Amino acid sequence: MDEIKERIVQMIHTNLNLDEKDIVENGQDLLSIGLDSLQFVNLAVAIEDEYGIEFMGSNLNIRTIVSLDNLVAIVGNMIDAKKGC
Repeated sequence: MDEIKERIVQMIHTNLNLDEKDIVENGQDLLSIGLDSLQFVNLAVAIEDEYGIEFMGSNLNIRTIVSLDNLVAIVGNMIDAKKGC
């Protein structure tokens, strides 16, 4: 999970031009660090491309995901499910 979190933080850093330390320390609420819905969709597409997964339904809603840790957990679960196929 740590590798996934590090990579997602890098992606957020690239999209929002925020310091990675600030994202980790203050990023528990993705909206509070400035991630809007369009940026979230762009982030989701980058994550899908990076890990070969596809967000479905409520997994593609920033209001459902809300926090960095929640996003990392969802991505981790999706990767695990893909490996299990």
